[in-house]
Amino acid sequence: MNENKVIEQPIICRLHWIIFLRPLLILLIPILMGHLGIYQRHIFLTFAAISVIWFISEIIHYVFTFMTIQPRNVILQSGFLIQQTIDIPLAKIESIDIRQSLIGTIFNYGDLLITGSGGSRQTMYCIQNPLTCRRYIEQFMHAAHE
Repeated sequence: MNENKVIEQPIICRLHWIIFLRPLLILLIPILMGHLGIYQRHIFLTFAAISVIWFISEIIHYVFTFMTIQPRNVILQSGFLIQQTIDIPLAKIESIDIRQSLIGTIFNYGDLLITGSGGSRQTMYCIQNPLTCRRYIEQFMHAAHE
């Protein structure tokens, strides 16, 4: 990324694909049980139903949750049936923290915590490329001060 270049268009940061891993792992439990000879149809169907419902829920979460970084503000949006939109002016941002586990570092995802004036905190969980997202926010903040 060219540090001297000022970006004018909004940047959209999305969730990481890792959110789909848990429902898929739940589906693996009955499959592994079947390979071990412990196959019972009702257990398999229960785990399969839970996994499919959870997976669909995560797809909806993935599609409708994102962060938009604009030259004057950061907008956090989430929700399908109940929508939540949080607008944070860049001038009100005090700090941007990133939480990443070892797995998050390897697969390049993490939680982005934005602390606003007055101590208000907003978090985007499992966001892809959190360091890049923070860099874009900081770049817009520095451009606004110039």
